[in-house]
Amino acid sequence: MDRTDELSLMKKVRAGDTKAFRELVRPYEQRAFSTALAILGSQPLAEEAVQRVFVETYRTLKRKDIRPFHAWLDDRIACSVLDAAGKGLRQETLTDADRALPEHSDLLRSVMTLELPYRIVMAFRYCQQLTIPQIASLLNVDESEVRSRLHQARLKLLQGSCPLPA
Repeated sequence: MDRTDELSLMKKVRAGDTKAFRELVRPYEQRAFSTALAILGSQPLAEEAVQRVFVETYRTLKRKDIRPFHAWLDDRIACSVLDAAGKGLRQETLTDADRALPEHSDLLRSVMTLELPYRIVMAFRYCQQLTIPQIASLLNVDESEVRSRLHQARLKLLQGSCPLPA
């Protein structure tokens, strides 16, 4: 979706068009859910975190334009998921998450077994497709720390120290 389409849809949302809102956020739904699921490890918690973001987005759009929309939404998704993870909402069992995983999700399943600091950077980088500077800013750490966590996470995955859950 290009910037002109986003601006047009935002204008329609401000006028009360809920179909325009669904069209505006549809391209981001799966990526947002995958990010939340990878970090939180629970389908219900991931759905709740993403729903919170979309409700906040709708309310914000009713008041003003969000520019650039993509970057703002990425930030809101990341903050919502981090907030949920910080409140200790992540569950240790992955059984409900397994049912929610999309096809070809072996890698995502493996990422979900990583410790939280590694899982967060992997999900933000590869599910949410954030840049290293964006991740560093969200986590309030140096870019070198993000690179280190990504490197360590990849090593853990490659070495098989995080086997796929049964």
